[in-house]
Amino acid sequence: RRNIGIEAEFSGHYASHEFPGGSPFSDKTHVFMVGPKYAVPSGKVTPWVHALFGAAHVKSQGEGFIGPYQYSNTWFAWAAGGGVDAEIHKHLAIRVIQADYIRVNGRALFWIPSHAGLLPGAYPGSSNNFRLSVGVVWTSR
Repeated sequence: RRNIGIEAEFSGHYASHEFPGGSPFSDKTHVFMVGPKYAVPSGKVTPWVHALFGAAHVKSQGEGFIGPYQYSNTWFAWAAGGGVDAEIHKHLAIRVIQADYIRVNGRALFWIPSHAGLLPGAYPGSSNNFRLSVGVVWTSR
């Protein structure tokens, strides 16, 4: 159908922080999702909504007061939102705006190797995020 399609999204989110006392650590999150998209083409402008489901892989590493640590896990993720695309060529559009609510359902207890042996660690739980995006879109119309 012209208005209904399937969309896939792959994205990466990166952050660097410091523990109290100045010890650096970094977080990386890679999200892989797929789901239905409903669009309403109106000339060269197309508003749309989507619901995506998949996984988020989270990796954190650094050097804390307990010594070096590294943590990695994969959890269920989903997103819901919409946006507007403006066609500039038959298979190319500019994403004027995209707004999404993204949830990652994660919670974990794990062991951190340290100078004092293994110490318990915890990933705090699920994350709720809002994302605004712009970009270039390839379409198969």
